[in-house]
Amino acid sequence: MNRAKLRLKLDYRDYFKQVLTFSWPTGLKSKSVYASVTVTQPYGFEQKLTGKAKRVGDQGEVVINYPLVDEGRFAPVLSSATDPEGAKRWGMRAYRFDLTLKAGRRIVGSGILKFDPNDFFGEIGGMKLAQVDSLRQFIECCPERPAFIDTTEVGFTIRTLPDRVKTCLVKVDVVDPKHHRRLAGPLNLKLNGKTKRYSFEGEKWGRGEFWLRVRIQQGSKAAGPYLVRQVFMEASHRPKRPLSPLRVGHSPQYMVDGWIFSSSSGLQHAPDQLEVLSDGPIAEIDRPWERGPDHLGMNSFWYDKEARQFRATYYAGPLTEDERLWKMGVRSTITAHSTRYLCLTVSNDGVKWEKPDLGIVEYKGSRKNNILRDKSGEDFLMSGEFDSFPALVKERPLPRKYRYRFYDPKKDGPVDMDNFVFRVFLNQSMEPADQFKGGFRPKHREFWGFERRG
Repeated sequence: MNRAKLRLKLDYRDYFKQVLTFSWPTGLKSKSVYASVTVTQPYGFEQKLTGKAKRVGDQGEVVINYPLVDEGRFAPVLSSATDPEGAKRWGMRAYRFDLTLKAGRRIVGSGILKFDPNDFFGEIGGMKLAQVDSLRQFIECCPERPAFIDTTEVGFTIRTLPDRVKTCLVKVDVVDPKHHRRLAGPLNLKLNGKTKRYSFEGEKWGRGEFWLRVRIQQGSKAAGPYLVRQVFMEASHRPKRPLSPLRVGHSPQYMVDGWIFSSSSGLQHAPDQLEVLSDGPIAEIDRPWERGPDHLGMNSFWYDKEARQFRATYYAGPLTEDERLWKMGVRSTITAHSTRYLCLTVSNDGVKWEKPDLGIVEYKGSRKNNILRDKSGEDFLMSGEFDSFPALVKERPLPRKYRYRFYDPKKDGPVDMDNFVFRVFLNQSMEPADQFKGGFRPKHREFWGFERRG
């Protein structure tokens, strides 16, 4: 039989395993054949996997151990004969799966699949979410800063997303991307849902771009792509000495070093550096009313002179109790626009924080909590929230008595700006035609101001 050209499709088995499916080659009587898969991730690293392709009905499938933890890489799109301007555009790059089937020493089929990482991000109303929460990602890793200028210690935080994968083993190292030469590590870590901090010393790396790489370990073997985070090392600024002498005495001059002296003796310059007392967060998710989002969004931070306390407010909890909505891959948007509770946390020293029992808002029959406000009980939308968002402002059916129409100053009178909000209309949640009067017909993704009345 001739070599078959296979059209591949990628199906998800779980967060660790993927399945390549294809039509079983015509004339191939065996129920299983040897399969070789080479996967190239968007950052360019390759992994070769081997196993068996099994026949299931008219289809063949190859199960590969390949967790998709690489969110993709923004880079210039290569130009081609049909797209000469391609190099001027940017894209996410793609995964590439190369499959070869062998019966004995004879190749009986082969195929190539390119998979866009953009497909891993959810949508709301037909709009792509910001690329901050890949639906297949279960490791959260973040360098402390994008560029390390005043320190050679490269710190980073890492954890698992526990609602997806509770624990896993990883190796972490740093490489020079130009030569793929390892500069630091590897660290062997067991991750869980708690955020932990680690660091590498980069004094000898020099100046430039470096890749912090995280890779899943299963037993003694590495599995899947590298999760890559870019970091940059920059040399501290050293001003040149002036060519002409300084005119000391005409303006204030800080003597933090020996820059203004041609020579000196008996002087010691000792800058008073700030001491980092804690790397811990101001507030962690440890109360029942905070469950839902992956993180707590800060609202304000201040020092209360009368109470002699540092105080901070933060948002917590999804606006809806329906877990299907905040587990459908839109948690980042729900956190940003539709969290339910405004909460308070206090500290006497700015290091250790406590959540006081305020007795203001009732939660499941008790007022013993630190909730300042429950937005789900309010009659109007808060700034930045959309009535067409899947999580409704209140746990109630959408009212049917209202009608949208253009503003009429004679009938409506002055606009009450305290209740005036903006509404975005999306096709997937647009009301029926009988909800609109006159010539008012909003288009998909249009914003309109309106006053909500009862």
